[in-house]
Amino acid sequence: MRLAISPLVAVVLLIGLVVAIGGIAFAWIRDIVIFAIEEVAPEAKLRVVCSRGWIDILEPQYCEPWFGGKTHNVGTIPLGDLTFQILYTNLTTSFVELCKVPGRFIACAEGNATLAIGEQIPFNVSIDANYEKMRLLTNCTDVFDEVDRGDITIC
Repeated sequence: MRLAISPLVAVVLLIGLVVAIGGIAFAWIRDIVIFAIEEVAPEAKLRVVCSRGWIDILEPQYCEPWFGGKTHNVGTIPLGDLTFQILYTNLTTSFVELCKVPGRFIACAEGNATLAIGEQIPFNVSIDANYEKMRLLTNCTDVFDEVDRGDITIC
């Protein structure tokens, strides 16, 4: 004589199995959604905001040892943490943080330079003569401008 599970018990076990699998799937999906909201959303918001940024280096000139010109915020958001990255012909790089003093930007140890929408501010920093390229960086990773040695007027 063979014994089998009654159909009622089989249905109850099947429902229990489906509920358990559904609970595990719900917890897994909930964790993914929470991660997306807490971790990815702020970065996505920053990228959307920074996509409205644009900066230019105007009238670049080098009068040894001074590199000068104007910074111009052409975008529709204010920009901060302005820093020059200098790429040299010997493949080295240096960074010059900028500080705002009345009417211009200068080099300083801890930069605080900000540029309002549409604002143009002159700068003057000391650099070595073997520069190859100057890059103006901002608090938005994708918002920068660069000028090559050939684009810079020599005094």
